[in-house]
Amino acid sequence: MVGINARIIDGKRTLDRFLSIAIAKTIVILQKRVQLAKLLEALERKPFLPDLGRGGDVEVKLVNKCVWITYLQSTVYWILLFLTMGFSVAITLIRRMKSSDPQDWQYPYGPITIINVTYSPNFEIILAYQVISMSCYAGYFCTNDLLVAAALVHISCQFKILQHSIRNVVKFCYKEMLKETNIVETEDFNYNTSSIPFKYLKKGLERVVEYHLAIIKIAEELENIFSGLLLVVFISTLAMVSLISFSDSRIFVAFGELLLGLGQTILICFWGEQVINESQLVANAVFDMDFVGTDVRFQKGLILIMQRSQKPVTLTANRYAHEM
Repeated sequence: MVGINARIIDGKRTLDRFLSIAIAKTIVILQKRVQLAKLLEALERKPFLPDLGRGGDVEVKLVNKCVWITYLQSTVYWILLFLTMGFSVAITLIRRMKSSDPQDWQYPYGPITIINVTYSPNFEIILAYQVISMSCYAGYFCTNDLLVAAALVHISCQFKILQHSIRNVVKFCYKEMLKETNIVETEDFNYNTSSIPFKYLKKGLERVVEYHLAIIKIAEELENIFSGLLLVVFISTLAMVSLISFSDSRIFVAFGELLLGLGQTILICFWGEQVINESQLVANAVFDMDFVGTDVRFQKGLILIMQRSQKPVTLTANRYAHEM
């Protein structure tokens, strides 16, 4: 009887922890659903779309790689989720088939006390109900994490596109000058940066600055939307890890919860760190470009870009601390 009561208490704690986190995360997303929709729509419009005149075919390749990474991590996340759930359900079914004693039966997501489940088909019906309902909660749980991760992946990609655009801005300004002056460029023709008029450099610089500011703005909107969610994620992860260590006597359940809690944190922190690094690498891209000999006014504009890049774009947990 003591063992049964311990399993009941552990199952209830597992269920309560998971449902509380899932509900809290869903409430935060529902409160920000309008802003989130606008952010996702903005990422599908200019200047975030590939622009052949700005970065050439490289932008298309970077965006395609970004989409592939998002799809891959989403697929892996969902597979791991349902494997974890399937493992719990499989243990329940095995215990049910191996023993005819109701005291040995155990639901994967907590006990049911208001219905007599000591015989079939009540036990199987309630098991199906638990699996379906928990699948819905798990869907909300994972979708929230993947939304944050996907947005961070795309912002990181935009900074990479910006870096490529900066490295080649002088070259594209030169090509634009040749196009307007009807000069044919040959393969062995070496251009002189000092020969590019400032009006072409100014146009290219304005395009880069506007793109840079647009990325920073979309990152700030992302923080405004998800900062509350990140606070819930980190607090719930700390609470989950602490409670699992002392209260859950089932090693497999404890291990699964631990991976679930740490997985969401690792995913968000990894891509948050990528955004920080890529935003700072913008200054390196300015240093790598062929700016020697260009107009001094153009070089002053590049200095301002480098100064702005020294302040990294970060994602915080409700303004309390950086995501890392």
